[in-house]
Amino acid sequence: MIGSILPMSTECSQNNWGRSIRVSGVVSFRASTPAPVLEAPMKEIRLTQGKVALVDDEDYEWLNQWKWNAYRPKGVTWYAKRCVRDSESRRNINVLMHRVIMGLCHGNPLTVDHIDGNGLNNQQSNLRVCTLAQNVRNRHVVIGKSKYRGVCLCSGRLGKRPWRASINTGGKNLWLGKYATEEEAAVAYNGAALEYFGRFANLNMVELDDGVLK
Repeated sequence: MIGSILPMSTECSQNNWGRSIRVSGVVSFRASTPAPVLEAPMKEIRLTQGKVALVDDEDYEWLNQWKWNAYRPKGVTWYAKRCVRDSESRRNINVLMHRVIMGLCHGNPLTVDHIDGNGLNNQQSNLRVCTLAQNVRNRHVVIGKSKYRGVCLCSGRLGKRPWRASINTGGKNLWLGKYATEEEAAVAYNGAALEYFGRFANLNMVELDDGVLK
């Protein structure tokens, strides 16, 4: 659905883009530190393709004034979006619901991270403003040779320590060693992720033989 014709400027208005305000030439945004994840009241906004987006009660009426579409770029994660018309270029642009909620204008280099990895969970407690690099750190595991993030089975080397752990940071893949079990390698990744990524670390949930989660 194409919305009304909007100017493409660095300023945002609450009606068009989100909740940012300009003070002395500087756009201020909501704090990037998320609130604790609580069982807050929420509502569903119906999207196309049978999908729904979860939003806080306080955001529902404001967001529901527009028609939102289900959107899955690259066939991975679903998001909610709507289209608006740029009055200067006369082109349609996508406006993502989570960016609107967090007050990020179109063209702002910052992004929004969904803490639980669900792109349709747009409750404020599940969103945090971050850089693209920080957002990449919270991507969820793609199931392959290992069910754990940062772990793989050493091809052709199925000895006493067949599982390898590694982590990508700063564009470099860091070797974390070889391990006897898949779980040990996953725990090694968790330690490195906490060291390098802090609160943006997407940790493996590992249950060891003693039943303890690491």
